[in-house]
Amino acid sequence: MQAPRNFKHDFLKHFLLGLHVSRDSSGGMMSLNEREREIKHLADAAMALARGDGANWSRALIAGLAKKENNEAFIGKKHCKEFESIASPHGYHGTSSFLKRKMIMKRKSFNSRLKVRKKGFRSPSSSRVIPSVLARRIVRKRTQVLKRIIPGAESLDGISLLSETLDYVVYLRAQANIMQRLTRVFGV
Repeated sequence: MQAPRNFKHDFLKHFLLGLHVSRDSSGGMMSLNEREREIKHLADAAMALARGDGANWSRALIAGLAKKENNEAFIGKKHCKEFESIASPHGYHGTSSFLKRKMIMKRKSFNSRLKVRKKGFRSPSSSRVIPSVLARRIVRKRTQVLKRIIPGAESLDGISLLSETLDYVVYLRAQANIMQRLTRVFGV
């Protein structure tokens, strides 16, 4: 699976514009570490803007970008207004009542399991771990790791998370390929 060709064009356009704005605003007075962080930030922002708001990860990156005041020049006035609505409390980052109920249910379920353990209840097979229980634990841990890695994936269910991860990896790979080509062209 590959990123669309127009993504590469849009990514380059946004990335080079960001580099230009960054250079003008900093006056060329940045340390190497600051410049490295700025380039990574610009590359992520350019990737999210080139992808558009069709995926949770791109909306999360754009919403985070729209919150920062100094990025208004980079993403433009038009994009700021558009993406502020995504970042508003009623938009992307708002917690819906469904999510609140889901979190409460998880908390109640966890507390009830904890009480059972405290009372000393043991299942007949407590001396060995059942393979299905072990598999569930592994899947749960890996899902938690994915939710921390993929921007905007905190509230996704399993299948949506996998779909979002696949989309993110495809565009991240395209970003890496473009950045490698840029380093070859500029001889950095």
